[in-house]
Amino acid sequence: MYILRALLLGVFIGGVAWLFLRAVAYGVDFLWDVFPARVIGSDNLSHAFAYPILICAVGGVIIGLFRRVFGDYPEPFEEVFEKIKTDKRYDPKKVPGIAILAFTALIFGGSVGPEAGLAGIISGLCYFASDRLKPALETGAKKRLLNIMILIGAGGCFAYLSTVLGAAMTLSRVSAANLGRSELIWFVPLLIFGLLAANLFALCGKLVNAAFRPLKKFPIVLAVLGGVLLGTFGVFFPLVMFSGEHEMGVVATGEAALSPVMLLAIGGLKLILISICLKSGWKGGNIFPIAFAGLCLAFGFAALTGADSGFAAAVVIAALCGSVLRKPLVTIMIFPFFFPVTQLAVIFAVISAGVASRLPLLVDRKK
Repeated sequence: MYILRALLLGVFIGGVAWLFLRAVAYGVDFLWDVFPARVIGSDNLSHAFAYPILICAVGGVIIGLFRRVFGDYPEPFEEVFEKIKTDKRYDPKKVPGIAILAFTALIFGGSVGPEAGLAGIISGLCYFASDRLKPALETGAKKRLLNIMILIGAGGCFAYLSTVLGAAMTLSRVSAANLGRSELIWFVPLLIFGLLAANLFALCGKLVNAAFRPLKKFPIVLAVLGGVLLGTFGVFFPLVMFSGEHEMGVVATGEAALSPVMLLAIGGLKLILISICLKSGWKGGNIFPIAFAGLCLAFGFAALTGADSGFAAAVVIAALCGSVLRKPLVTIMIFPFFFPVTQLAVIFAVISAGVASRLPLLVDRKK
């Protein structure tokens, strides 16, 4: 009975994770496509000057109000895992606030990813499941068995719903890299370029944090300011909004037909906007948006130098994520989401992530 209960609790967790991501997709579609076209009666209003600023400002008000109710959520996924490591628990009572705040930031166009919200939701629900199974968790062997059943139930439910009802989130992958002698020559310059991008991100975070410090006691004002800046960026550079997984496909396939200078500009602006969102209360993950920024920077670099764009993207994204996250294993684990794992360029990406995670940043993010 405990095994069956663990399996069913896992199914519940997997269903909630799938439903959260699908709800985000529907929310984005409604706010940015359906609402302007059907409710307001204009197919082009979502691209007009006023709409992104107005809708992001409204999102800022909602986020500011929710932060006053629930707190400063969602927490970065590395903080979630650190709390689990130190406290041996992640409070399930946080889940509603995490889900609401993460959902709001994502659908209103925040330049943040869903991974932070998912980490908090899944961690909280896992400890909710453990609380329901406590009488059977007397020995390590039983605990491991029940945890495995929870994982099987969660993974199976998520996979089943994705197969039958559609993927919870659409991820765009970069095409395979052409690896030759000329690409090997570009490896070190690309690695350095990725490290410079990581330092730019650290500098942006430091400057934005200093600029927003006087407003820390006014979460609604701060969130609205972040929303207005987000919408303003979005008016002129729509690709810098949202988490980046869809926008990555637009850039990778050449659909946007961007010049090298525009690619570099979008990559740099994306790093600035991630900092603005995170520091103004539009909390979420930074992996997907940082990966998108790295892709734009890499493609811009490749277009200017003649390096292979796929190889450049693999090295720059790995260096950028490795340096920001400081966890090369996490960077390597998320890499299959963006690149085919069967190509040799992955080896250089692994090296890039490892080297970047070890080298200190020139800008101290903590100050």
